[in-house]
Amino acid sequence: MLVDIIAGNRPDILRLASVLEAIQSEQKKGTRIGYRFIYTGNDIDINLDRDLFEQLHISRPNLYLDIPEGSESLQMATAINRYTKVLGNNKPDLVLLTGKTATTTGCAIAARKLPDIKLAIVNAGVRTDSREFAAETNRILADAIADFYFTSSQIANNNLLYVGVPNENIFFIGNTFIDSVHKVKKQYTAPELWQTLNLQNQGYTVLILNKPYNTGYPANLKNLLLTSLKQLKNTPIIMVVNAETEKVLQKLSIQAHNLHVVKRLGFRQLGYLLQHARMVMTDSTTIQEQCAVLTTPTLTLYPYCECPETIESGTNNMAGTELFDIENAIIDLLKSKPKGNIPYLWDGKAAERIISVLKRM
Repeated sequence: MLVDIIAGNRPDILRLASVLEAIQSEQKKGTRIGYRFIYTGNDIDINLDRDLFEQLHISRPNLYLDIPEGSESLQMATAINRYTKVLGNNKPDLVLLTGKTATTTGCAIAARKLPDIKLAIVNAGVRTDSREFAAETNRILADAIADFYFTSSQIANNNLLYVGVPNENIFFIGNTFIDSVHKVKKQYTAPELWQTLNLQNQGYTVLILNKPYNTGYPANLKNLLLTSLKQLKNTPIIMVVNAETEKVLQKLSIQAHNLHVVKRLGFRQLGYLLQHARMVMTDSTTIQEQCAVLTTPTLTLYPYCECPETIESGTNNMAGTELFDIENAIIDLLKSKPKGNIPYLWDGKAAERIISVLKRM
């Protein structure tokens, strides 16, 4: 069996890494299964994450589609065209992807055009009921044309069953990204700022914002920061930013004795900060998921949550985007000491379950 494993961005790589490693393990056992690891961007996109591949024990992609930035429609069309050419040279038996990005959904459509290729979606069935966000449409499209669905929650199972997906095509295997978290958690190391700022266990807050709603509009970011600083005036706030957010912050010129802006951290260092924080405020799905396993209280600063199972388990709380709601959510979390549970089957063995299904095929 030949499997094409396709990633569209960094979160996809994190979500598919354990699958790559599991296939490599099966190959060593003599199982006849091969793979092509395909990245829809280019090599430059992931140069910042060279250490990540080493930490996760996976090789860099075998093939880059080199799809440039652009509108969602243009990226999807380009992905269909370029992946179709790849399939023309050598067809896999199965295509495995998340379907969250326009590029991976484009690849799913290209694969679906060839009837002898099976399509499987990892982290399938995720819904937010917010179609104004591109990821929602991408997921709906990819799920609509798939053959097999690997899910991370009973909520996702129900979403798929509701739209008529046969139960025998749904495989509740857990969360593949959490496989990577469990793997690297033993290697967490304190970043330099831990000693520089004299941080203490559960004595600080981590703030991570990536979504354009929060970082693309300076007024939104300014108001959110001022609200956070007001309620956490005696608590160090470690704000981890990418290059784009850093530029916006420089223009805002917000200064506070307890606000510490740091550039992107490695997976091990970031994990250490999340594990020992009093709370984490974020709009990132992977951060919400990671904190669920670390049982670190989390506030989601976004209109929706892509992993509602983290809310059900008690580690994640919806704060939304209204300043009044965010302010109250911070106050409530500071007063309480929530004890969340790790969601069911988030045990680090999701990829093993996927391989077990593939072998039965």
